[in-house]
Amino acid sequence: MDDDFNSPKAIAVLFDLASMVNSWFQNGISETKETLEEAKKIFDELGENILGLFPNRNALVESKEPQLMDLIIAVRNESRQSKNFAISDKIRDDLKAAGIVLEDGKDGKTFWKKM
Repeated sequence: MDDDFNSPKAIAVLFDLASMVNSWFQNGISETKETLEEAKKIFDELGENILGLFPNRNALVESKEPQLMDLIIAVRNESRQSKNFAISDKIRDDLKAAGIVLEDGKDGKTFWKKM
């Protein structure tokens, strides 16, 4: 790289952005979804894509995914056993909307897969 893009200033911008968003939540200021999404885009672009500060930040979520899905399935199965079908159906439908399909086997065991 021939140009100095001043990493300390870029990191300071990220810090200021994070502080501003945190202050919104602490002070009960409700920003629009679009504003928060734009802040996230800036944070991702500058912090991850340009500075490379957050490599594999989704790795933690992905590594816990099977455990989280086991927990969700257990809650759904408990809802089904107590005949609370509204909750069990909501869990199934919301997961489907998120790209995860639940399949109930003949033996009563539930499996999941990504669409």
